Amino acid sequence: DHRLICLSPLDSGNSSSLKDSSLKKMNEVYLKAFEELNITPDTAEATVVGHSRSDIITLELARSHPEVIKNIALVNGVSANENELQALAYNFLKHINVDITPTRIAGAFQGETEAAKNYWRQNVDFMKNISHPVRALNQFKSLAERRKINLDDLLAELKSNVLVLSGSNELTDYQATSKNLYEKLPGGVKKQHRIEAGGLHDEINAHPEAFALKMKRWLESV
Repeated sequence: DHRLICLSPLDSGNSSSLKDSSLKKMNEVYLKAFEELNITPDTAEATVVGHSRSDIITLELARSHPEVIKNIALVNGVSANENELQALAYNFLKHINVDITPTRIAGAFQGETEAAKNYWRQNVDFMKNISHPVRALNQFKSLAERRKINLDDLLAELKSNVLVLSGSNELTDYQATSKNLYEKLPGGVKKQHRIEAGGLHDEINAHPEAFALKMKRWLESV
């Protein structure tokens, strides 16, 4: 009775590159995808998961289309990070090139070889994209666009249920996420902030089964 649909962020993987990728343009692209997949208020209730730099896209989609987007999950998002763009970009590249090691991956996935291999392939894919000048430029432009958004105003207008997932060792400190995002959510929405011990920024993508179980438990609880 449900579908799981994965949309690659623009400028990543095999997705198209989007020049001047403002939040408005991003949302136009994703809403068009929703329409083509027949996700409308008459046909479906959507749960949208926004990971990393896609958290702001998820928030804006939920704000502008509460009639179809009933639940959102924000996973290790960067919107609550108070660093300037340069520092955020530096920390992200450091994370990709220094923090993610085969040893750490093996520990994070606890012997689940296939999931670890999948994660490593994603990391290689990211490096290919970031080494492509046009894609890299557009990725950082889109990140810069996200820093222009008034997060407080955006959060105040939300009507969807919200699950926030943070790692205790991530690009955005879980305490900053709690202070700058979770605590500013409207009092009328159902919300949870769950903190996972340790953390590996993209682990959730490499092991979607584990994330699906977390989502199931959360949805049952609300």
